[in-house]
Amino acid sequence: MNNYRNFENQCQDYERKNALLNKEVERLNKLVRGQNDELTDFRTKYTKVESSLKEYREIEHRVREFESKIALLTQEIERLNNLLRARNTDIEALEN
Repeated sequence: MNNYRNFENQCQDYERKNALLNKEVERLNKLVRGQNDELTDFRTKYTKVESSLKEYREIEHRVREFESKIALLTQEIERLNNLLRARNTDIEALEN
């Protein structure tokens, strides 16, 4: 009879421990789900940042191309202005 009570007490103790462990597993599962949601949010934000960075680099490249074109056009304008000055000087010399 004493063995039976010990066994019964042991079973109740195991049931309490099982309930506690089930609660702990549920708590840990909630924690994992929360961290998984955070990770998903981070991945979404990272993807957006990566996309923005790619767009920024493309724009930066286009700006460098435009700066090069501006430099070439500035040189061409300067060349044409010099040519125009020379022609004006020639015209003034012919008028005098």
